[in-house]
Amino acid sequence: MKVFAQRLLLVTFGLVLAAVALEGLLRLAAAILPQRLQRAVTRQERPPEPGEVRILCVGDSHTYGVGVAPEESYPAQLEQVLRARGVRARVVNAGVPGQNSGQVREQLQAKLDEYHPQVVVIWVGANNQWLPLDDAGAPAPRWTDGIRLFRLARLLFSRIEGVSGDFRRDLDVANANHGETTQQLGTGKRQLRSVEVTADITKQDLGPIVAQIRAAGATPVLLTYPVTLGPLLAAIDGAIVAAGAADKVRVVDLRVMARRHLPRVGGLLLPDMHPAPRMYRAIGWEIARAFVRDGIVPPPGTPPPPAAGGS
Repeated sequence: MKVFAQRLLLVTFGLVLAAVALEGLLRLAAAILPQRLQRAVTRQERPPEPGEVRILCVGDSHTYGVGVAPEESYPAQLEQVLRARGVRARVVNAGVPGQNSGQVREQLQAKLDEYHPQVVVIWVGANNQWLPLDDAGAPAPRWTDGIRLFRLARLLFSRIEGVSGDFRRDLDVANANHGETTQQLGTGKRQLRSVEVTADITKQDLGPIVAQIRAAGATPVLLTYPVTLGPLLAAIDGAIVAAGAADKVRVVDLRVMARRHLPRVGGLLLPDMHPAPRMYRAIGWEIARAFVRDGIVPPPGTPPPPAAGGS
């Protein structure tokens, strides 16, 4: 009996030590990962080429490519399409899941300074519809909320509509911090902005985003969401198109592309309604076609400029 008690004590001590170590690793990951939650598909994997066109893609999970491999995201496929047709393109995926247009606007200058792109593709707006509840409407915090192990357990075993409540809350807190909203609809731990407010926020943010890009000497390009599932997303797409018209920005309307491909392409969307790889491939083709047609990138096969000091 004494030996059993000693073994039990030893096992318990080992489990506690492992839990403490795992908690420490989770806290370390929480401190590091937000800054690294970005897919720089090409970054510096290969040296710069003469005449290279640098394309920066910013936005939310649709740019990042949630649910697909990095090489299946639209920025990666855009680069593949352009390079296969003789355009020396380097496409950087700077999408971050959960970002709204305000966050893109605030973080854009750092990305412009880092990558010095000639073209910037903006695909953002869907997350503008969410607003976190204020302190009066939010549930009282539990002591377990500060322990990463408990939150990981809820993430794994207590999913709500496919996404854990903790993850939803973290995204909501990180999401829009704009001013007053109207006609809010309660949805548990977060609120849904009205159609009008969502569209207005999207349009208001896109103007400064476009201005930043042009001030950096780059060409801005806006994307709409390809599949409109309700009035909110329709309003966001409308705001994107309106912002493009107001600021004379090229808009690649992916809704037109989606309607064209829908009859002959199966499996366009993942269960969570993000694009599947085949949809991203079609998006890459559509953007590449618009870039070449509108002269945003050099025509395929354009020779590189002569090296400095050459004859």
